[in-house]
Order: sequence, then structure tokens, then C-alpha cells
Amino acid sequence: MKAWQIYAAGLGIYVIGRWARNQNAVPSAAQVAGGIFVLFVLDLADTGNVAPIAKGFAWLFTATSAVTSIGPITKNIGGTTPKPKPKKAG
Repeated sequence: MKAWQIYAAGLGIYVIGRWARNQNAVPSAAQVAGGIFVLFVLDLADTGNVAPIAKGFAWLFTATSAVTSIGPITKNIGGTTPKPKPKKAG
């Protein structure tokens, strides 16, 4: 598996995690451009002696995306709905 493919999977997890938290799945054009730039750099770095380093960075991003996204995605798997907070009297 190439580094850009690993990073692309991480981007997908990141977008799904934002969607699960009721945030904009794609926050801004600048972040989209940054993600595309990183994909391009990882594709260039995926050849030669620096390929293991590129894959390492891609796996770090993917792991970070997965860890931060897994909570909102799995919190409602059991079919339970969150309880509303009681209102303060006043």
C-alpha cells in the first residue's frame, strides 16, 4: 500500500468523524487544499529511500483520525439515545 493511499483513508475517516459530530464534513477550502497538497507530497516521497518515512507519517495521521473519530461514530451503536440534560429551575 502506498503512503498516499493510507493518508487518503485517514482523510476519509476524518470526514466521517466530523460528520458524526454534526460538524461540516469539509470545513474550509484551505483545509481541502492542504489535504490535496499533503497527498501530492506523500506521492512524491513514496519513492526511494524516504518511502518508509512517508508511510509512517501517513499511518500516524490515519491512526490519529481513527482515534478522534471512533467515539462519535460508536456512541449510538447500541440504539440508545442520549438523555436530555435537566433544566435548572429558575
